[in-house]
Amino acid sequence: MLSIRCCMLAIAAALAGAAQLPVRLGAPAPDWQAVAPSGQSVSLSGHLRQHKRETVILAPRQGETLPAAAVEDAAKRMAAHNADLLVVPPKPGAPREGIEPLAPATVLVDSGGVVRRVEPGRLLEGKDLEEFL
Repeated sequence: MLSIRCCMLAIAAALAGAAQLPVRLGAPAPDWQAVAPSGQSVSLSGHLRQHKRETVILAPRQGETLPAAAVEDAAKRMAAHNADLLVVPPKPGAPREGIEPLAPATVLVDSGGVVRRVEPGRLLEGKDLEEFL
């Protein structure tokens, strides 16, 4: 009886941990709810369907906000390289699939929705962001 209970707890822990696995290179990106530099809320999948180009995702940690000027500058830098920028803001009590174990993070998603690069623990900006792309 005790061994069955232990097995069930181990399985439950593994499943709970799997929900928080970080995004993986070469895997489809989760359909995050993001904010465009214009302030418009968008889903990643909808954005990719509409724009059909690489997108850099900035994911700040809980409680962190990005200055509007920094987001605008990053968006201009990405546009110069025919790419887009989105911010996936943290929402209290609602973990962002695949990001929480890495946050803050910078993620590159190709036009097909596949994760191509991940920089965990850092929100890249300026020249570093351009080199990441």
